[in-house]
Amino acid sequence: MRYLIGLLITIAVIIFIIIRLLAGGGSPPSGVHNSDLVSLADTDSVVRMTVSNPVQAAETHREIQITVGQDSTDFVLYRGYDGSVVRSKSYEMNKASYSDFLHALQVSGNYTKGNDDPALADEHGYCATGDRYTYEIIDGDGNVDQHYWSTDCGSKTFGGDADTVQKLFQLQVPDYFDLTGDVEL
Repeated sequence: MRYLIGLLITIAVIIFIIIRLLAGGGSPPSGVHNSDLVSLADTDSVVRMTVSNPVQAAETHREIQITVGQDSTDFVLYRGYDGSVVRSKSYEMNKASYSDFLHALQVSGNYTKGNDDPALADEHGYCATGDRYTYEIIDGDGNVDQHYWSTDCGSKTFGGDADTVQKLFQLQVPDYFDLTGDVEL
């Protein structure tokens, strides 16, 4: 009888481990949660999306960064891997428009959904021949509260709607397509 109980407990533990592995089993996300994303409208926190081109020669590599806060939206186009700025532009933002933007990220984009597995924290090297996208929340002190990423190749830690989030960020830059017209994306 003891052996039967031991066998049943062993089988239950194995099934539990398999379910945890298939379900992700990671720790719950830290930092900002979807339910309080909109509360950032009253803070100095910003949300940022960065698009990084495929791994290629420094002369042709580009990165686009859009940072949105309660006072401004900042667009920066970088060349190479050393942070050389090709062009940048800022747009005025106000608390009401920032709040609406955060609501859209929360409801339509599910911006704070992702996998916090430390083994996947660094997106470099994934999808080397495609674009990589990072989605961040940065507090008023410059600390990163969220860092998720997705790629053109399917690899990702970001669990939200990447297409919607990318479009929402692009819409914060009125002349986005003029500023990026000479960039291969």
